[in-house]
Amino acid sequence: MKYTRKSAIVEVEFPKKSGRVITQSGELLYFESDVILTHKNGDKEVLTRKLFEQHYSPVEEVKVVKTKKLSPFEMEEFVAAYQMWNGAELNPIEDTDYISKTKELIYK
Repeated sequence: MKYTRKSAIVEVEFPKKSGRVITQSGELLYFESDVILTHKNGDKEVLTRKLFEQHYSPVEEVKVVKTKKLSPFEMEEFVAAYQMWNGAELNPIEDTDYISKTKELIYK
């Protein structure tokens, strides 16, 4: 499961028994009540649950969906439509039409 502290996202392990973990600063002991964090660069850190709960909150992982690569002509149409938008909210009919046409351009 992933958690975040400000802008850092880390992998989190809740150990079921005490043990040792190799960190950047050497070998550390951890206990069942501790939390093992693994940073993006692979560095590990051991925290007490109390500190962990005070400073970290869970984040939801998002699956990235590959979209179709637009041709130069399709990209030009997309940019022209975007440039014409003046920032005003669309009414429900315009909104649905806009979304449908955008999906057509991207997912053709």
